[in-house]
Amino acid sequence: MIRHWSKLFLLLTILSLFSACSHSKPNTPIQSEKQLYPFYPGDLSKADEIRIRSGSTGELHTYTDQNQVQLWLESIRDIPFFAAPDREDSVGYLYHVYILEQGEETLSFYTASIGNHYFTDSEELRSKIEQLLLLPATSIAI
Repeated sequence: MIRHWSKLFLLLTILSLFSACSHSKPNTPIQSEKQLYPFYPGDLSKADEIRIRSGSTGELHTYTDQNQVQLWLESIRDIPFFAAPDREDSVGYLYHVYILEQGEETLSFYTASIGNHYFTDSEELRSKIEQLLLLPATSIAI
């Protein structure tokens, strides 16, 4: 009887160790289709700066012209994002976009994720980012 309890205790201890070691941050897939604006924590029309970092060159392009910022945000506002399989283990990124209000970052996203929300690559989003990168930036840094 004692031997049975010892084996059970040992088994429970091992299972507890395995479950503790397998802890990872939760992945929250986007349910069906979403747009950008529900992820934005405030009023998107108050955003006054966009920064885009290229994953291939590391260059950071900053845009502060209010008209340019708002036109670009309006152009991407309703682009649909579709849920994708867990991409947590993927390496690198194409572009990282930062949206700011009065110098404070209010939202940032990659071309395939917003926080722990993963979505399929959007040709439309990538195209809009690349169109903005063709325009004169307020500054470009590495």
